[in-house]
Amino acid sequence: MLAKPDDGKIRDTVAEAQDRLRSEVTQAALRYWLSTRGERIWPRREDFDPAEVKHLLPNLAVLSVERNPVDFVYRLTGTDVDAHMGGNLKGRQVGEIPNQRAPSAYWTTLLATAETGLPQAREIAYANARGDFRSCEVIGLPYSTHGQSIDRVIVAFEFRRLDDS
Repeated sequence: MLAKPDDGKIRDTVAEAQDRLRSEVTQAALRYWLSTRGERIWPRREDFDPAEVKHLLPNLAVLSVERNPVDFVYRLTGTDVDAHMGGNLKGRQVGEIPNQRAPSAYWTTLLATAETGLPQAREIAYANARGDFRSCEVIGLPYSTHGQSIDRVIVAFEFRRLDDS
């Protein structure tokens, strides 16, 4: 069973993520997660309302957390995510996708989010087939249906072009 982080650890992790994030998309996703969390350790899956973050939807992916074996399944992906990751990922397992499966930085981000129950922000080296992107800023945000374990991870992506700073 997942050890629930205390408020101090959550505050510290959120502060670190806020310092690290440069993208308005990922920052807005983190602010939304905080607002839906309220006084609970984690927001519930049903707290996520796509209508409240309509402007972020192109850059979001909702993944379910599978156990035994651990994997992540895309349940919803935004249009920008699909465009940069080679098509509609809905229903696909991350563990079956080259460059996403373990031990990739993306897999590590998802796993850390699910295992710690804390937001995970990082910059990931990324290039599509044409070499159009240098990096992708991501934040994995934990959601829990029953408050006992993380069963959803919502990821916000900001894909950066080579000429973006």
